[in-house]
Amino acid sequence: MAGNARKVPLKPTATAGIGFRYLPNAEHLYAEDLGLIAQSIATILREVSRAIVGREVSWELTGLSLSSIALHVAPVESIEPSADVASAVFNGLRLIESRPERPPYYSVTALRAAEKVARASRGRGGLVVEGPNDRFSMTYVSAQNVAAMLAVRQSYLGSLDGSLDILSVHRGPNVTVFGTRGEVVRCRIDEGLVYHAKDLLGRRVLITGMINANAAGDPVSLDAHEIFASPAAPASRSVSYLYGAIPDFTGDLGTLEYLEQGWGSTL
Repeated sequence: MAGNARKVPLKPTATAGIGFRYLPNAEHLYAEDLGLIAQSIATILREVSRAIVGREVSWELTGLSLSSIALHVAPVESIEPSADVASAVFNGLRLIESRPERPPYYSVTALRAAEKVARASRGRGGLVVEGPNDRFSMTYVSAQNVAAMLAVRQSYLGSLDGSLDILSVHRGPNVTVFGTRGEVVRCRIDEGLVYHAKDLLGRRVLITGMINANAAGDPVSLDAHEIFASPAAPASRSVSYLYGAIPDFTGDLGTLEYLEQGWGSTL
């Protein structure tokens, strides 16, 4: 579960961790179940960390109990948003258990990992997820909810605004965009866009194409047509300084003055 070891690891705060307790209800404990659950949990931690912090965060095992196969993990680094990462993981898994709604910062990879955890516990045990002040049981319902979330029900032309942080050629060239509202979307791109996407790594972009969405309209994936670098946000100005938005429309008058002449006190 832990990432790269440090010579002098910083002890994380108590609120930064998250616990997982596996409760087998069968006579035998299957090693493949434990391995799958541990690997899937590591994937969720990695994906959510990357979405919030902007890079992978190493996690260390801070507690272990074999009586009920319990483990507690926390970030190795004493980073400011570490508690936010643990909270996002906990709240996201709890949301998945309650209804088929995609949690913020959960990529498709993280959702698939959550589905594997839920499926591994079916019929042979359960997983209790423990936060600083609360806990809940993760059941097979989570697997059903993830399946519903990732089922494409509609496709439409649209665009996605966010940070292009991952470029991969695994199973065809694709990029992962971390949207401005917390969504994480994998976008398939043509080979002709690979070098352009490489130049835009780490930058805010606007990707246009065919959005594949679930029944709720949440993007599951995107087949990209074009990738644009998003322009820097302009400095905030009052409306009285906005000249020439439409050339020759307001003449020599400022926008506010022009509107006041036409609409008077109704503005």
